[in-house]
Amino acid sequence: MMHFTEKNSGFLAIISMFLFWVFVFCYTGTAATQALHLVGQKPLGFSLKDLNGKTIALSDYSDKTVVVLLFWSTWSRKSKDALIRFNEYHQKYKDKGIQVIGINADNLHITDKDINEIKTLIEELGISYPIVRDNELETFHSYGIIALPSTMVISENKITYALPSFPLVGTEEIFDYLLVLAGEPPRKKVKTKYIPKNNAIATVNLAIKLARRGNRSQMAYQLFKKAIKKDPYYMLSYIELAMLYEANGKIKEAESILREALTIEPENQIVMSELGFLLAKK
Repeated sequence: MMHFTEKNSGFLAIISMFLFWVFVFCYTGTAATQALHLVGQKPLGFSLKDLNGKTIALSDYSDKTVVVLLFWSTWSRKSKDALIRFNEYHQKYKDKGIQVIGINADNLHITDKDINEIKTLIEELGISYPIVRDNELETFHSYGIIALPSTMVISENKITYALPSFPLVGTEEIFDYLLVLAGEPPRKKVKTKYIPKNNAIATVNLAIKLARRGNRSQMAYQLFKKAIKKDPYYMLSYIELAMLYEANGKIKEAESILREALTIEPENQIVMSELGFLLAKK
């Protein structure tokens, strides 16, 4: 029979912490990488019912300068904070072409009980923007959401910003960006939001399809490299190429391409998360 000593306990604590950070790297990297897929793409239309049964479509707000999609749930701890924060933004700038839409994703099948709970929370928080229910979670899946809350910013008929979850630093960055879109000076110096080149996006999307077939890896490698040449600042090219290398057991190459990406954007949190996860697995 094994007797736990102080030394055993310390060792288990180290192992637990290691596994925790592996999970954090995996979850953060996966959610953020999924968000990268959407930036620069045209938004997918939807037509959903609000809490009173009225149909609301994304196309209803085609005249708006900015549309913010907030995916949330009553059971997500950070969703309440997100609902409140976006309500403040919406109330202040709704007359400047800004529109926020809350998309509830409580359950696959949203029941009358769910609707009552959602209504209670919305009334309690005093939310003024439309809240729609994503029954069957079709919109949730079409936008590739894997974290609640998650935010998509649409401007100039493109998704220009995607934020999974509601992280402290990332949240302040997205609101600085939203202030600029509303015509306000940012609270701090904000770089012009980068939008990847269309030809790089198209090349990466084709490479991803080939990579998933398994027997087209060589073609996928070449396409990812072409995408990097077309747009060296499109981090998804590096990340997907690294993932392909890793899937084929080329760990050194995977690490090398992620480090190359960091020479372009040394503070890119998504690339750092992917590299951290790769090193943790090593």
